[in-house]
Amino acid sequence: EEPPKKNFTWFIGTVIFVSGSLLTFGSFGFAPQSILAPMECSQFVSNVFFARIILGEKVTRRQIVGTAALILGIICIIIAHTEASKGKESSHRLDAEEMVVYFSSEGTAFWIYMMAAGGLLVVSHTTFLKYRAAKARGETLYRHGLIEPGCFSIVSALVGTVSLLFVKCISELLIKTLDTECGENQFTHWFTYVAIICWIPTVSFWLSRMNWGLALYSPLLVIPLLQCGFVFFAILIGGIYFHEFNALIQSPYLALFIGGVGGMFYGVFLLAPKDGMH
Repeated sequence: EEPPKKNFTWFIGTVIFVSGSLLTFGSFGFAPQSILAPMECSQFVSNVFFARIILGEKVTRRQIVGTAALILGIICIIIAHTEASKGKESSHRLDAEEMVVYFSSEGTAFWIYMMAAGGLLVVSHTTFLKYRAAKARGETLYRHGLIEPGCFSIVSALVGTVSLLFVKCISELLIKTLDTECGENQFTHWFTYVAIICWIPTVSFWLSRMNWGLALYSPLLVIPLLQCGFVFFAILIGGIYFHEFNALIQSPYLALFIGGVGGMFYGVFLLAPKDGMH
């Protein structure tokens, strides 16, 4: 088989994927992160289609129901955020100084999240290494077909959503700079460059992990796992840092949001292979 990096199809696919990801990241400057992130679920439909048509993989009823549960769950999340924010939208864009404040004096909840995320990352990566080592020895551990790719996806998504946070900051600052009515040059502030420097390695990590995940696992499993984790942690980190949860927590739509998250994870459970590694 031709090495991946010399395969023309692989090259074209990678270019399309990277271009689409960059366009997706750029869109986060135009709406709340906790609303835009779940919209990435639209690829789950094409995921099932392409896996069957191009890769020739069998699509089971269980996988179709799992994909539907994922989509329904994320739609519920979008509805919950949209309805809870009605009448409370603001056209104000943060400037670099305000973003620094969100990281410092008003960032207590954000740093609590980051510490919890760091702990989860360490546990997930350690578990992933344990399961990979067991597979290399020919052993199959408990729920191996779900836990190994699941831990891989959690680590990928935790870092990937940090890149999303910074790219949203960059998008907001760029739009504010280019605003012809009341634009202010945000590239005179040091935080703009810190955001760019932090974005480059984190987005590179996310893109490379997506590519590696496709090499390790079935796309019918790993793409929903990666994107489910990405959407979930993107909602959390964006909602906490940009204070997007303030309206949701005080509204009756909080239960719908929690139900949507539950639907996402139920869909992942259905998409997981039943026995062993896929």
